[in-house]
Amino acid sequence: MDYLARESADLSVELWNRIDDTVIGTARKQLSCRRFLKVFGPLGPGATTVAVDGVGKEEVLEDGIGRIVGRTQLELPLFYEDFTLLGRDLELAAQTGLPVDLSAAIAAAKKAARREDDLVLNGNKALGVDGLLTVKG
Repeated sequence: MDYLARESADLSVELWNRIDDTVIGTARKQLSCRRFLKVFGPLGPGATTVAVDGVGKEEVLEDGIGRIVGRTQLELPLFYEDFTLLGRDLELAAQTGLPVDLSAAIAAAKKAARREDDLVLNGNKALGVDGLLTVKG
């Protein structure tokens, strides 16, 4: 499954690779919290939760039924930012041989990266998530 719907855009594989490299490279340069926190993953686009084990995690077997206590499921938010590459700019680049201007992709990657760092540091009340700077204790 192509969750990015790339088949719906008439772009070359080379341009898609350039877009990917630009967005990933920009995000890596911007993401501050990942530099000092251990990150688990990548988990892929289908991951919606991750198991978080507490110190008292154990498997309880009772009456032929086993369950794990001390484990919770944490919802994983998705960080995204849309951007647009104009068809006229793509055509001009194809006609002239000049590279496509990917500044919109760079700006979107920076914004999404800042959003991730903001969640890690400040949390998000709507998600019920505390940040490193806002958690009690």
